[in-house]
Amino acid sequence: MNLTEDLDRFTIELVEHVNRSYADFVAAGDAASAKLLAVVNKGREIGVYLKSLKAKHRAWEQLALPNLTTKPTPGKLAFPVSYAKSFIRLAERLKQPAETAADAISSLKEVMILQGELDLPQGHGRQRIHDTDHVSELVKILMNAQQTFNKYLRGEIPGWSKQRRDDLRAQLEPIVAIYNLLG
Repeated sequence: MNLTEDLDRFTIELVEHVNRSYADFVAAGDAASAKLLAVVNKGREIGVYLKSLKAKHRAWEQLALPNLTTKPTPGKLAFPVSYAKSFIRLAERLKQPAETAADAISSLKEVMILQGELDLPQGHGRQRIHDTDHVSELVKILMNAQQTFNKYLRGEIPGWSKQRRDDLRAQLEPIVAIYNLLG
């Protein structure tokens, strides 16, 4: 008995809908990965420029704004020295531009600080970020989903059981719902 021969039209349409949604999910993951790479690499580029500025001018920190509420003026950086130091740390961490989302994830904390998603570290010692790093988890999920979908497209997953499809659908529904809210 072949399972696909016994499926009713509704089930077949539902499976096709899941497959289309999954393809959209993978495409969104690809777009998110591309944006992550662009943001991390642009931050690294700023850090490289700041390292050159720092090497050229001993008092380079005077070129930074005292805080983000101060209006930038010609010849001044558009951000405070704490941000400049974060950009430099990013450039030091990534000697070359990130080529994959996995490379970019290692620098995600600095990027999130620079974009105001995380507070700047205060005090001495290793700082703890939020208990849950949602962006890193989402990127990992997207990358795993993309790999699984690519395996499916290449035929490396010959047939999924009903339980496996139901598990996938259960995992995708909240992600698709969030994606649709962002739309």
